[in-house]
Amino acid sequence: MPDQTGTTLPTDLPVDPAEALAAAVRALEEVTPRFVEGVGTEGTRTKESRTDVATDLDLELERRISDALRDGTGLEVHGEEYGGPPVNEGTLWVVDPIDGTANYSLGIPTTGMLVALVHDRQPVLGLTWLPLLGLRFTSTAGGTLQENGEDVAPLRDV
Repeated sequence: MPDQTGTTLPTDLPVDPAEALAAAVRALEEVTPRFVEGVGTEGTRTKESRTDVATDLDLELERRISDALRDGTGLEVHGEEYGGPPVNEGTLWVVDPIDGTANYSLGIPTTGMLVALVHDRQPVLGLTWLPLLGLRFTSTAGGTLQENGEDVAPLRDV
């Protein structure tokens, strides 16, 4: 069934969407305590620019999330820190283990973990975990947005 935008789940996915979503939720729940424990971790390496930093915890969390997703679904992962297969072909996970690393390092709570399942360049599943705010968002193409397991009403046109 399409959502308000006409989006539907692809019929040729190599994984069951519900099982993939459950695997992603498990992966993020498993690393959430470590994410919370590491708040305030100083950025330890510069990536492309002086303000684009990563921490050793970015690397640890990406590895743990990626391993759990691969083990749970058999699909490859492209991570922000380690890279991976191209995101513009096939079906794969895309992971940002600490989105907002500068905020994270400063203890500012607007930071989180992002995971998406992409199929032929189109997002199929999306998860945004904001552990410091107690928020977990999930969405499935053709489905509803959920906040902490509860459906969120669609935005109305104004």
